[in-house]
Amino acid sequence: MKQNKKISVEVECSACEGTGLYVGWTCHDGAAQVCRECGGTGFQTISYTPFTGRKKKEGIKKVFQYTPWRHLYPTDHTFDDGTFFFSRYGCTYEEWENGVTPKPIPESNS
Repeated sequence: MKQNKKISVEVECSACEGTGLYVGWTCHDGAAQVCRECGGTGFQTISYTPFTGRKKKEGIKKVFQYTPWRHLYPTDHTFDDGTFFFSRYGCTYEEWENGVTPKPIPESNS
């Protein structure tokens, strides 16, 4: 398996726009302060891991479209106000890995 190596890059500080100095609402008449984000260097170091392909996620049985404010279960589930049939929506993890788009849960069933 290919190891992903973290890469670090120096980028212009977004807080001071590379000047090393920050002029905020507390600075008056030409006063500035050393940028607290970069320590006055004008740059920040960001690190990232290059993407080499989607990884597997262990323990997943069912995949759903992004569904905010809803508790999700891999099988039908009985709540205090009745049973919700999760089996009608989403797809299996294997299907998702093979390119299937999960069947969305209609908002009317929220």
